Amino acid sequence: MKIYAYFFKNWRLKLLALLAALFFWALIVGNQRNYEEHTFKAVVEVVNLKENHEVQRLNPEELRVVLSGYRSAFKKLSGTTDLVIKIDLGNTSAGSRFNFFAEDYLKELPEGIKLVSVYPRIIEVEVEEFVKLELPVQVKFREKLPQGLVLKSWKAEPAVVTALVARSNARNLRSVQTIDIDLSELSEKTNNLIVGLVKSSFIARFIDYQEIKLSLEIVKNE
Repeated sequence: MKIYAYFFKNWRLKLLALLAALFFWALIVGNQRNYEEHTFKAVVEVVNLKENHEVQRLNPEELRVVLSGYRSAFKKLSGTTDLVIKIDLGNTSAGSRFNFFAEDYLKELPEGIKLVSVYPRIIEVEVEEFVKLELPVQVKFREKLPQGLVLKSWKAEPAVVTALVARSNARNLRSVQTIDIDLSELSEKTNNLIVGLVKSSFIARFIDYQEIKLSLEIVKNE
């Protein structure tokens, strides 16, 4: 009887307490089931780069980002495959290397989403000042013409191209070379060739031409 009385005394309050406990337990378990982690690719972009400045080194260009949050919060990122990290280089100076912490650029996430991890954590940026140089084209031949043929003359058009070169390397650059032209593959009928230019480590990019027209006069050796 004592046991019976213990369980059934104030049974309404005990039932309400049990129902409340079950409700909160179900709520917690439900939230845990709705809590997720997702991995995204973050692409690094640089903005506000000063005139005549170029990014010489950007490492890495992509990062792996892990985010956590409720399923409903991730709906705000629905359709998003890549995140974007924008590095502002407006206050940077040329000839310097900078390290940026990736976490600093992942703080403005949708409400309910937290950053779990990002790899790599450090973004390395090297900025260089560049100048325009007009460089003569140096045509590079290799091997020999087939027997009985002679290269009487050749002409490169244009003979001078404009390239963007790091200021620190400008004094070391005197010309730009073409890719190798194998004379053994040419014949008397070869009159014109389109030849690419070699972009050395000193050159950021070619401004006007990336290839030239090479006019050849190949004749029989009499």
